[in-house]
Amino acid sequence: MAYDPATKQLVLFGGDTSDGLVADTWVWTGSDWTEQSPPSAPSDRSAAAMAYDPAAKQLVLFGGDTSNGLVGDTWVWSGRTWAAQATSAEPSPRAATALAYDAGIHGLLLFGGQDEGAGQLQFLSDTWEWTGNTWAKRTPSAHPSARASATMTPDVNGRPILFGGVGGSASQTVYDGDTWTFSS
Repeated sequence: MAYDPATKQLVLFGGDTSDGLVADTWVWTGSDWTEQSPPSAPSDRSAAAMAYDPAAKQLVLFGGDTSNGLVGDTWVWSGRTWAAQATSAEPSPRAATALAYDAGIHGLLLFGGQDEGAGQLQFLSDTWEWTGNTWAKRTPSAHPSARASATMTPDVNGRPILFGGVGGSASQTVYDGDTWTFSS
């Protein structure tokens, strides 16, 4: 779920219900939820990342866990429909990644998440930048440890702040309680 100031909508997409994964889009009207019927939409999924990019004026959704496994696709919400983005580069398929706007790069910053490499749960520590039409891998000299389910949001200066998450290995879970700032 993320707020889209361009369309003045709080948008919720997908999730996991008692009946399984869903691919529905809901908009908060200020007093009630309204289900949308977009002509195009991502597949059913949970644990996707979504954030608004004010530089590109886009609400962006990335990845998630679908009924067919993890995906690494990128979608943009127009206020009425979803549009798949054909990108020249993109992060590997993953779920539970952190995504937030970074005023220093004038784009979105994506960090970590989890994948299922070789049939085993693996936590990721890579960093990617959304440029408004494609992804570019970044290689910061210092970065958080591999993790999924971290929270990331811009601070008052527009710098992404990342907190917490779950890391470790498939056999030993580690709950992270550290805080990181990203500087461009």
